[in-house]
Amino acid sequence: MTKLRISVSFDENNYFWVVIDNGKLIMNPTKEDLKGTKLKIYNKTNICEFIDEDGKRCEEILYPKNARQFDIYGKTVWYCETHSSTYKRKLPGSYNNMMKTMANCRTGNEDPSHTSTKGNKDVELACKLYGYINLNEIYDNCKTPIDCQDPITGLLYQIQGRCYDRIRGYWGSFGDLEGELYKVYKEMICICKSEDGMIIERIYRFPKEVINNRKGITIVKNPSRGVYYEKYRIKDPEELKKANDIRRLIR
Repeated sequence: MTKLRISVSFDENNYFWVVIDNGKLIMNPTKEDLKGTKLKIYNKTNICEFIDEDGKRCEEILYPKNARQFDIYGKTVWYCETHSSTYKRKLPGSYNNMMKTMANCRTGNEDPSHTSTKGNKDVELACKLYGYINLNEIYDNCKTPIDCQDPITGLLYQIQGRCYDRIRGYWGSFGDLEGELYKVYKEMICICKSEDGMIIERIYRFPKEVINNRKGITIVKNPSRGVYYEKYRIKDPEELKKANDIRRLIR
């Protein structure tokens, strides 16, 4: 059997070799172990790409005995053997998946005024606008703690939407942000809608470090002075127009 060497990284900065010899995984291989090996590559880090319920990525090393390949939304994804089984249970035809198709959020029997229904539509809008994968649909029956993933970069995103409060003159509060503290994602995308929820008036993209320092975010429509959050507002009118075009197609 061919001996393999695999370059592994847990942080995409520091890499180390492992060797597969006759199906056995050798950590910290010696120079002798590395002799005569053939390079094997699964992805950039050669680590399982499964994301758990806390939004953290699995750290199992991929190698021939352990690696399983899937195609998700046209992107090749590699899972370890354990998480391969988890994903298979969610594929069409599996018992778990058939039960999920009976849930309200998948049959169209949702209460349109319910918070979760509105939230699902906000996530759907963001995914279509930016080309993201909707992790709510893939992993946990519209209840996964992380909303979206960019299929190209692998980065994760959270989505929140609020309707305009005409009496108070603001959108908010976007929170509970304390509940987001230990989740791993790149940005939170906040969608500010009209009072009836039919028009997307503003979009903000807040980096995770901004979210970590706040309990909530209230966006005032006409503030009396400069506010910190305006630097994170999407100013491109074409992007906003595209968002509203998508919104009109979502039922």
